[in-house]
Amino acid sequence: MLLELRATSLGLTVRIRWFQRVYAADAAVEELAAAGVPAFVRGVHLRSLFHAFGPYLPMPLFVESAQAEEARQLLDQGFRRERVS
Repeated sequence: MLLELRATSLGLTVRIRWFQRVYAADAAVEELAAAGVPAFVRGVHLRSLFHAFGPYLPMPLFVESAQAEEARQLLDQGFRRERVS
């Protein structure tokens, strides 16, 4: 909850992608960070608690509105098969 509040206070409010796999979400955040785009994935810790029901909890990736299009383009280059919606 605190991480989500911090992300919101930093302006990470635009959802650009849903992830089903924790490792793919982490890789996306690292890729965006390397390009200078701050990002936040909601639900990673909750997902880790529910091993059996984890696949039913998709994780949204949030970025700043000013960098949303850039982030989409970066992720489209490497994460085409992970998209849920």
